[in-house]
Amino acid sequence: MKKTLSIIPRPNGSVSLTNGTFLLPDKLDILIPSMQYFFAATQLATLLRSSFGTVCSVGTGKKNAAIQFIVSDDAQTTDSYHLRVFPGGCSITCKTPGGAFYAIQTLRQLADCPSHSFPCCEIDDYPAFFWRGFMLDATRSFCPVPELLRLMDLLSRLKLNVFHWHLSDDQGWRIAIGAYPLLTSSDAPFYTKKQIKQVVAYASQRNITIVPEIDMPGHFMAALVGYPQFSCTGGPFSVPKGGGIFSELLCMGNDEALVFARTVIAEICDLFPGPYIHLGGDEIPLTRWKTCPKCQKRIKELQLQQEEGLLSWFTNQMAVSAREKGKRVIVWNDSVQESYDPSIACQIWSPLDFGRQGVLAGRICIMSDYFHTYLDLPHSMVTVHDAYQYGHSIQNLAGKKYTVPGSEFLLWTEKVYTRKQRDKHMFPRLVAGSEALWTESGLLDWKQFRKNLKGGSKKLFPSGVSMASRLFWNPPVWYSGLRKKIQRMRVRHHSRKSGIVQ
Repeated sequence: MKKTLSIIPRPNGSVSLTNGTFLLPDKLDILIPSMQYFFAATQLATLLRSSFGTVCSVGTGKKNAAIQFIVSDDAQTTDSYHLRVFPGGCSITCKTPGGAFYAIQTLRQLADCPSHSFPCCEIDDYPAFFWRGFMLDATRSFCPVPELLRLMDLLSRLKLNVFHWHLSDDQGWRIAIGAYPLLTSSDAPFYTKKQIKQVVAYASQRNITIVPEIDMPGHFMAALVGYPQFSCTGGPFSVPKGGGIFSELLCMGNDEALVFARTVIAEICDLFPGPYIHLGGDEIPLTRWKTCPKCQKRIKELQLQQEEGLLSWFTNQMAVSAREKGKRVIVWNDSVQESYDPSIACQIWSPLDFGRQGVLAGRICIMSDYFHTYLDLPHSMVTVHDAYQYGHSIQNLAGKKYTVPGSEFLLWTEKVYTRKQRDKHMFPRLVAGSEALWTESGLLDWKQFRKNLKGGSKKLFPSGVSMASRLFWNPPVWYSGLRKKIQRMRVRHHSRKSGIVQ
């Protein structure tokens, strides 16, 4: 029987096993082309030390090193790599440190600890999508910094490169804003600017870009508790418990409220070096604006089309503020209109929204379909197979009417409180999702993936990661119909509240 390599996510280019093995010595040198590659090399050194006891020396002048990093402009993408393992050592050819880092994640799965060796092979690999993301809601359930750093390690092993950090909502405001200290003056936990910078730097080393999300003008209750004067009614307000869609919004007729929004955006943009900022913009009941004299005055002054026009005007104004800081805005798909600035990207959670093709055509669309990516739902409603098959769906969309850079898998935390719960909601569905986003559609193979996962999960993750029992990975066939009915009812319910469907 022909021996194959078990690698998750499955490589896109050629994969060939060659004769022999690379037997790890007690000591070896690692050559890097510049200090930009030092972190990736130290990650490899840590892997070799923990797996084989090999002590490594990393540097730019080690000409006869057994392991060599080679820079080549011929690499297909910034994240692509060519890995060659031969009896005398190993070479990693790439265009950027990101490609080198992903080659090391592949090597991690090839390590044969009992024999102290790697199989000789050649692998060409590159991602199908450049946006391969995971979103964590840190508002309903706060996630401490050490746990966030652990998550960055796990995401990077799966070759995921976007961490969407949901930092504000009705239930909490989790980031310090210097100009508005009352946002975080309560006993609720939050991240200091120093902690934010720590997480950003840690993620960046692992080729992960952080996209912060500050929800506005809706999902704003926690902000209005500290600053009720920025609402349409003046408060007082309290932080709600659990989920829900609330009617209190940022007042569009209040100039100070608009200064608040612009100032928050400016501070967030200064903290996060990535090119995007997410402004939520979902689930916005417009009833408050309809009865607010200041908002109605603003509509008349600007000659807008009712409250929907006011929302479009506000979103475009915030997009200008973000652009002045070198950022592009992302919003959820709920309220996106043709009048939105074309630079504004759209994150699609509701498949019902694809009826509005004129609105979405030509706009950057990050796919997060409720039926496939909502990891807060039980495995019986979003299965491992659902997450895996999503790769086919979004790759079929890409290049047609929509500009699809990739997708994110989402974990809302109304009912997720502990590390163990978080892990079991994420894994193994996020593993399946990582292959769906990295591997080209024609190479996605569900049966092979299950086989690879069964045999390779211990190499993929360190000890201490909780994974859902195999009994819950996929429901019985008889349950499929009921599951889909429940899903559609819930999506339609939220879509009605969001104004997507009537």
